Amino acid sequence: ACLGFFLLQAHRSLTNDSMSLSGPEAALAVSLAMAPYMCAYVALAGAWYCLLLTLGLQPSFRCAVGIYFSTQIAKYLPGNIGQHVGRVYLSATYGFPPFRIGLSLAIEMALIIGVAAMLSIPLVPMLIERLDAGFGAAASTIAVVGALALGLAATFFLLRRSAFVASARRHLAAAITESRIHGSPRYLPAAILLVVLALALAGLSLLMLGIDLSSISAGTLLSGIALVSASWVLGFLTPGAPAGLGVREAILLAGLSTLVDRHTAFQATILFRGVSIAADLVALAVGALLLRSMRMAPGPRSPEAR
Repeated sequence: ACLGFFLLQAHRSLTNDSMSLSGPEAALAVSLAMAPYMCAYVALAGAWYCLLLTLGLQPSFRCAVGIYFSTQIAKYLPGNIGQHVGRVYLSATYGFPPFRIGLSLAIEMALIIGVAAMLSIPLVPMLIERLDAGFGAAASTIAVVGALALGLAATFFLLRRSAFVASARRHLAAAITESRIHGSPRYLPAAILLVVLALALAGLSLLMLGIDLSSISAGTLLSGIALVSASWVLGFLTPGAPAGLGVREAILLAGLSTLVDRHTAFQATILFRGVSIAADLVALAVGALLLRSMRMAPGPRSPEAR
């Protein structure tokens, strides 16, 4: 539904006017916006690294960034969880316990969702109003109720699988014990701050595509951060949307239209998806090089050696 809404708005924008940026200008805009976006990726990889240290795992920073960057491209697979499955699998090949890696991802997801939800609070009334106008209040209500029902059904199913729950509890107890012995909670605040920094950089990247740098104020920056945060949360929580495709675009287009004209908002939304895809490709290449350099480096090969 969100993808249909976005395509409808795109059709209206293209019908009324042509793209104001030429090919070279669009490429330059994407290249400039890539800088803060890639820095946001580094911050998110650093946040995951801090969570691993919190849970008592001792990877090198190069290994953590290499694994994080190498697996981000898998989010374009249907289901929007390929990047997480890939991180567990790739971490296991480097000798890390899969359950604790999975636990770090669960904490990471909860942390990012919580931080992003708080940062997006200023935009909630506007987003609800815009989505209701685009889809209708009834459709929005049905979508929310459906999502809640799906979550409750999944929870009930898991609770009925007593063997699964018992096994998960045993693994969780062991992970908590290891974390208390070898981990350190002092890294958790650093992870939170890095997530905030990452969302702020992503918001700056979005604004660079639609607003002149000299015109970006503190209030505009806060709006951009809130908009990116809201689009990330809803895109991530939408079942089956690869990399939030369609969902994020609909939200970004609706939100940017309150800051700039509709045509510029559409253009910035399209270019921001281009920035995201380009960043994932660059991250894949950088991550592969980092992991390759680890395998070729002399000395101990254990990823836990600092």
